[in-house]
Amino acid sequence: MLHKANLSVRLDEPNFPNMEEMKEPVAKGKEVPLEICLKQRLNKTQTWEGFESFTLTRVPTIVRENHKDLYEPRVVSIGPYHRGKESLSVMETHKARCLIDFLERNSKVGVEVYIQKLRELEDRVRRCYSETINLNQDEFVEMLLFDGCFILEFFFRVRANEPHILLDVGWGIKTTISDLLLYENQIPFFVIETLYAVVTDNEGDRDSLLDLLEPYSVSPDLPAGNRILHLLHLYYQWKKKSPCDVFDITFENGIFEIPTFPIDSVRRVFFMNLAAFEQSSSAMEHDLTSYVALMNALIKTNKDVVLLQRQGIINNMLLNDEELAVFFNQFGAWSTLYSDKHYFSPLFAEVQRYYESRWHKYRAKLMHDYFNNPWSVLSVIAAVVLLIFAAIQAAGVIFPDIHH
Repeated sequence: MLHKANLSVRLDEPNFPNMEEMKEPVAKGKEVPLEICLKQRLNKTQTWEGFESFTLTRVPTIVRENHKDLYEPRVVSIGPYHRGKESLSVMETHKARCLIDFLERNSKVGVEVYIQKLRELEDRVRRCYSETINLNQDEFVEMLLFDGCFILEFFFRVRANEPHILLDVGWGIKTTISDLLLYENQIPFFVIETLYAVVTDNEGDRDSLLDLLEPYSVSPDLPAGNRILHLLHLYYQWKKKSPCDVFDITFENGIFEIPTFPIDSVRRVFFMNLAAFEQSSSAMEHDLTSYVALMNALIKTNKDVVLLQRQGIINNMLLNDEELAVFFNQFGAWSTLYSDKHYFSPLFAEVQRYYESRWHKYRAKLMHDYFNNPWSVLSVIAAVVLLIFAAIQAAGVIFPDIHH
């Protein structure tokens, strides 16, 4: 019998070996008892202690298998998940050039200072990833240095608004930013904050860093205490506070009012990665998932897409009608709303009440059966007029005095 008191769990070995690895040499023909194998296996398993939460996970295989183009970088890898891919090797050379330029921004600080800062963060960074990262300390720190400095140098160049070869690599700025906002292509935000503090000699100046990372517009201010997990999370918080809100949807007297939703290749990738980020935790608010659930309820076929485009609700700059319908339906199929208190739950409830009203059902059937086209309307009007004349004539026959 295995007793918990006899287990000695070591936190310095995070790997989870298989049973074959745990078998010790024994005499030929003898089996290692399950109790011993299990005890040895648990001794080499890192416990939950020390983990705040996994903030950098993978998109589930069932989701990404048919949509790899939505979740995999096209020009630059950030972090360990897509590191070393041959298709992204060109940008690795540019990262080295970016590091040189980045170090020149503060000539008083040598590269060894950055390396030391990152060594101090290594264990904390590793605990953010849901998978064991098979890089030694030097490789891991080097990755953080190159990737973190690339992000900052890239946005320094964008903010300067001056021509630079870096901004033309791999189809330009939009493609690079799109890669930097992929869910699987992130490093912890505190790494970026640390590097920025060193290069600017300004510890704790988060406002200027946020200003650097949003070069295209004045974004809503974030509360000072807001925890930012990574770059995608930062843009997620900005998106929620944006005054131009596609979520401003109302339903009154059977009529939806829905703001225009433009979709192109960049927005599609960004939208799906924001939604994947929402799905990564039940503790997250699920505003985007709620929006997709609503659109999935409205869109079942390409005819629905045509109708929504005709009404100016969808501005489809990317897909044909059928593909866009499939896009919403597939996402709606795997996404999960964790409670009945999501963003659009009051609207869903209002639509349900409207649907369950008998009067609205009869009215809808009448409109569908008799008023679905102009000829049907004319036929109904003619029938009503004839019915009225017939009633008048009948009344004249039955009540002749009244008739005279």
